[in-house]
Amino acid sequence: MKKLIPVFLLLFLAISCKDECKDEFCPSGYVCVDGVCENSDGTCPIGYEGEDCNTASNAKFAGNYDTDYTGTGGLSATNGNTTANVVLVNGTPNKIRIDVALDAVGNILGTSLPLPLTVSIEGEAIGDTYKIPSTTIQTTVDVGGFPLPVELTFKIDGTKVSDSQLNSTLTMSGLLSGTVVMTGTK
Repeated sequence: MKKLIPVFLLLFLAISCKDECKDEFCPSGYVCVDGVCENSDGTCPIGYEGEDCNTASNAKFAGNYDTDYTGTGGLSATNGNTTANVVLVNGTPNKIRIDVALDAVGNILGTSLPLPLTVSIEGEAIGDTYKIPSTTIQTTVDVGGFPLPVELTFKIDGTKVSDSQLNSTLTMSGLLSGTVVMTGTK
């Protein structure tokens, strides 16, 4: 019986000392600590935050926002209210998609023309900010009863101000330059 006690003790130790990192795959540049992939400097991997690095960075942005907007530059006649929908991109903890429609007015070649902007674009959440990279869309404007195709290029930079407010700046470039400042409240 005395010979079995060390065997039971070894078996107990083997079971109680489970390696939490055994089944955890960490990307290059990360190390497993207590079952969590962390940067080698102890910070969470890109796309995650929180004490245990298990909260997706994009989660705080999701929702429908009642959004007021005002334009400057070539979009100075633009202002209004719309709903902006921020959704999470499945499987990517730091990506978001913004679905929004704006009734913009652009000063194109000295003429103010309505520019209906309906966009569904993806960007990246980093901390309390998000960025939509330079994006080009095609739209049509009505010039004297004739549809004129127009290519618009813009980018969006945004900030989470509080749990219920996002502020964004849409910056247009190219044929139409100017900005649209948007304040959205959940």
